[in-house]
Amino acid sequence: MLSIYLSMLDTEEQKTRFEQIYTKYHYSILKLAYSILKNEDAAYDAVDASLTALARNIDALPDGTDEEKEKAYVYKTVKNMAYNEAKKLNKAVSIDYSIEVSQITDNVSPADLLMAKESFDKLTSCIRSMPEEYRDTLTLRFVHNMSCSEIAKSLGENYNTVKSRIRRGAILLRERL
Repeated sequence: MLSIYLSMLDTEEQKTRFEQIYTKYHYSILKLAYSILKNEDAAYDAVDASLTALARNIDALPDGTDEEKEKAYVYKTVKNMAYNEAKKLNKAVSIDYSIEVSQITDNVSPADLLMAKESFDKLTSCIRSMPEEYRDTLTLRFVHNMSCSEIAKSLGENYNTVKSRIRRGAILLRERL
């Protein structure tokens, strides 16, 4: 699949740059698209459209020295393409609040695992019931483990706005839990 995208590029420098991006983000952007679409085929379509757009606009990408900007640009592209794909499917778009058992370490007892799962389910349930501005920000922070600056860039918000929403959202969460 990579060779298709590389054939869209002119110079070796562009090809090398795209290959680095592809290698670095391919699995995480598929996971992001799937978390939005909840459909494997649609997620692959969104990732394909995203990678095509990134290949066509390779010169517009932030240079590789600022990894944070690069990641935000790639994730924002995927997020937008996933939302476009969701519109095509006439589906409601949501962020993935689920947790996989494999994400928890192997040396945890079944009782601890069950308690962690129940706590996580309660947390995500509370987050889902919050206003959208807090829900999206808190989900990206606590479920997808993104930093404030990554969240700000991916949502197109000011860094201080994101920090405030996380702080206010955390206060609301404490009250609800």
